Amino acid sequence: MSELCEALTLVIRQRDVKIFEAKAMLSFNTWCAITEKLFAGSRAKPSRKNAEAWWDELHGKLVSSAERVVRTTNKFGLDLEKADILVKEISFASLYPRAGSGTVEDRLAGNRFKMVLAVTTDGKATTGKGLSGKYVLAAEKGMRFGGRWLISRKVRWRKLPAGVVDANTAADVEFENYVAEQALIQRCRVHKLHNVPERLPEEKQQQAAWRLRGAWAKATPQEALKKLRALLKWLDAISP
Repeated sequence: MSELCEALTLVIRQRDVKIFEAKAMLSFNTWCAITEKLFAGSRAKPSRKNAEAWWDELHGKLVSSAERVVRTTNKFGLDLEKADILVKEISFASLYPRAGSGTVEDRLAGNRFKMVLAVTTDGKATTGKGLSGKYVLAAEKGMRFGGRWLISRKVRWRKLPAGVVDANTAADVEFENYVAEQALIQRCRVHKLHNVPERLPEEKQQQAAWRLRGAWAKATPQEALKKLRALLKWLDAISP
């Protein structure tokens, strides 16, 4: 995990989202390779168009989350470029094997990533508080591929030294972390599209995948739930 640690520390020092995109997050090529392995031998394999659509959605969320992290550092003058930064901890709350083919090591993923940093500097935030202290960067999920760990879900500040941001921002950080850390069940369309059809008779797999995609394409949650309930009835009838 050392490469990921170095990349994220550089993002914080340089306050540059481009570094996050290039060095710390899942790339499109990696996404395609993972999808290929996940659906190896399955008739439910998504089309190139669908794979690109999923990637566009995921990429947008990842980049937006990194932009929020950088925006906070810029807004409050959290300039750590010349600071002494010591990585105290880098870990996941839990690890698990992803579905698909490939080596065991390259099928590892983890929930609730965190990186704890001890920062020493003479600098001050725009609030007037010193910047030295404990910083914790978190992400919903990460995965290992090609011998590297990468962030695969949204990144955020989990903890900042007291007083370096205003009260409203501190409350926003606390609320964002509460919501993220209550999401113990991870919802992933790729895994559902793989795991649901593969348990069905071969002649029904493509139809199941088509019904799932149809539900996800709905404009509102209510419409999507209606389609998913219809899918459940159909599944009960053909595969109790």
